[in-house]
Amino acid sequence: MTLTVEDFDGDIDIETKVGHIEVEEDLEPIASFIYNPGVISYGDAVQFTFTGSEGNEPATFLWDFDDSTTSSLENPDHVFHIPGDYNVTLTVTDSDGDTSSITVEINVKQIAQVMSPPLGGFIAGLFGGVIGVGGGSVVIVKKWKAKNKIRELNKIKPNE
Repeated sequence: MTLTVEDFDGDIDIETKVGHIEVEEDLEPIASFIYNPGVISYGDAVQFTFTGSEGNEPATFLWDFDDSTTSSLENPDHVFHIPGDYNVTLTVTDSDGDTSSITVEINVKQIAQVMSPPLGGFIAGLFGGVIGVGGGSVVIVKKWKAKNKIRELNKIKPNE
């Protein structure tokens, strides 16, 4: 690096220095993420993974899960306790203050997790109904008062 200075009288002074100035490129952060599993049931642990660029390192991370909770981890796990749609926002701020944000709507489903009963057994309570297992079939039925009949809502046979 060379600095040349000239005063009003025309006097010139030149000074050269080597290795004294470092120029750093201003990199912009890019907020981006993926999450797993792709289909989320309430109560499931969800792994959020930052896939963007930090810009000028080190960067800080702010995750807003739209359920009154946040995280400052780069790759947090999170559990949604209520089914519904959530706008998950990631904001990345780099070391010189540049920021980038992304918001993704995530649907958390109300999917019952059923444990298999013994063969021929029943579990009561799934959506107000009964599950029965036996004879190579899983039968989901629901009772309601319509001429005192039990109507079959869904019958699934393995290997069909």
